[in-house]
Amino acid sequence: MAINENVAKALEDQINKELYSAYLYLTFADYYEDRGLKGFANWYMIQVQEETDHAKALRRYLLDNDYKPTMEAIAKPDKTFANDLEPLEEGLAHEEYVTSLIHHCYEVAQEAHDIRAMQMLDWFVK
Repeated sequence: MAINENVAKALEDQINKELYSAYLYLTFADYYEDRGLKGFANWYMIQVQEETDHAKALRRYLLDNDYKPTMEAIAKPDKTFANDLEPLEEGLAHEEYVTSLIHHCYEVAQEAHDIRAMQMLDWFVK
């Protein structure tokens, strides 16, 4: 059974969003490195790895379903910070945004009655 085109496109777009998240969190890690806050920098580097793992999992799912994802350009993060709390606040806001994107992917899969995609996305939702 071929993957639904709408589901594939939503997941393909999500790969880009996950990789952008990794780029964004790298800039947060760099901010904290510059401030000498190595623990915060390390925490964001862990987040970078998590986001790239998400992108790889979505890519693998598409490939396993005979869909070759197209890698799009990743936007350059443009955040600047006035204090040490702002990257954390931005990180929370971004995580809430990415969660909404995962929910959108789930809704697309649900509309397509793609139970396998919904089951795969359950891992992200949980």
